[in-house]
Amino acid sequence: MIAQETLYAAQYIVKAIEEHINRAPPPHKLHALYLLDSICKNVGSPYTIYFGHNLSKIFINTYTLMEPHLRMKMEELLQTWKQPVPGTNSLTPVFSQEITRKIDGLLNKIRQLRQHHDQRKLLAPKSIILPSLLPQNVTDHSSGVISFGNISNNASYMGNHH
Repeated sequence: MIAQETLYAAQYIVKAIEEHINRAPPPHKLHALYLLDSICKNVGSPYTIYFGHNLSKIFINTYTLMEPHLRMKMEELLQTWKQPVPGTNSLTPVFSQEITRKIDGLLNKIRQLRQHHDQRKLLAPKSIILPSLLPQNVTDHSSGVISFGNISNNASYMGNHH
């Protein structure tokens, strides 16, 4: 693995991957997160340390741009970061609890905001135009169609009283 062979350049590799995640179109961001995940699980330190510095910001920025099914994949990925690397004797999670708790807290805020937004959308009144508020001769009650016709001929509607 190139990341293992180039530990001396870990900071630059991390920066390049972070920039790629930030610039990639949303459908491609998850693949870059999987690359980050693979490097951290297969190589570990110093990559986990360097990626850890901006991980919550990158994760949340990416999460907010993703479609719901990809958000679920990201949440699954986050859960693996809370566990020790599979196949090792280590009891240490991939990323520290401090980092994963911060991400969890931000995800909870996003969910609350979305839920609040969805509730407001459901409760928002629909636009209603009452015929009594329309200018005269603009409502065809027989068809239910509202038509303003030639507004220039309707000076009273335009507030132009001569």
